[in-house]
Amino acid sequence: MDFGIRVHPAALERFRLQRGRPARAVIEDAGMSVEQFRVRLRQQSFTSEDVARLAAVLQVRPREIFTASTFHFAADELHPASGVLQ
Repeated sequence: MDFGIRVHPAALERFRLQRGRPARAVIEDAGMSVEQFRVRLRQQSFTSEDVARLAAVLQVRPREIFTASTFHFAADELHPASGVLQ
């Protein structure tokens, strides 16, 4: 397993809202418990398999999650107070 992939919560939230899915349903449909998801998010320890499952549930490509996350992390560095869930 390749742990350590950074996924920004705002990126996932954007795709989740576009699909109109509850957060818990997305997480569980991706094969994680809410607690596992929180730990991965906090520790930035997602695997490529985690991201692929989240992407499938959200009906996007994993690359879209990576790109949106990169954008949000860069924005956080430029404007730390604007970050989501800080």
